[in-house]
Amino acid sequence: TIKQALNSGTLAAGCAQKLAGRLSWATQFMFFKLGRAMIRPIFDQKRSRNGDVKIGSPLWIALKWWCRVLSLELCELHEWSVAERPVAHLFVDAAGNPARCAAVLYLEGRWMYTDGKPSAALMDRLIKRSDSQIMALETMAIALGLSTFEQELEERSVIVYSDNKGAEASTRKGTAKSWDHCELIHEIWTHAAVNKIRVWVERVPTDDNISDLPSRFEYDMLNELGAVWRAPGISKMMLEDI
Repeated sequence: TIKQALNSGTLAAGCAQKLAGRLSWATQFMFFKLGRAMIRPIFDQKRSRNGDVKIGSPLWIALKWWCRVLSLELCELHEWSVAERPVAHLFVDAAGNPARCAAVLYLEGRWMYTDGKPSAALMDRLIKRSDSQIMALETMAIALGLSTFEQELEERSVIVYSDNKGAEASTRKGTAKSWDHCELIHEIWTHAAVNKIRVWVERVPTDDNISDLPSRFEYDMLNELGAVWRAPGISKMMLEDI
């Protein structure tokens, strides 16, 4: 159904309704929040009242993503007894002016951190706002931490600490009100599913958020802790769409 819609460039409201229903179960019960952001454009097409069956940009992106992720044949295995590896703690933060993202990882007695400036191409993808794009940047910081420390976090439980209410709540839900935020969040959960990372998102007060330091060019405490800097990285999965 998805391939036919992509080939024809159209998706009727009735077909969108059936497709949304078939995909909704996975977004509610499987792989944490994977797919919740990418189901929204299909529901929007289902609710179309003007008879327009043409596929717009958000719906095109969503259908391409569903086609890709279904071809990955992801599978969850839940065992009765699991030998848990130590939980990783990932603190994230962002600054709006100048735009910067940072993440600090604490894992098995080790400290690591990364910080950097988002690319102009990525910032240009965002809807124009008057808030210095702070929620988007805070969400990017989560993506930055998960992808930079991908090797350390693979197949682990990770608690992500954010001091931004919008980024924290939207990432936890797996979706957001704005489409550009949805794109970022869905990449986070796709990355987590592919790398078998179990993610929990928690709120941390700004004064207790150690990643507030590198996002503002402050490194003294990190150096005292013996923290190791890691160059910002982005996973292949994220790079495809972001």
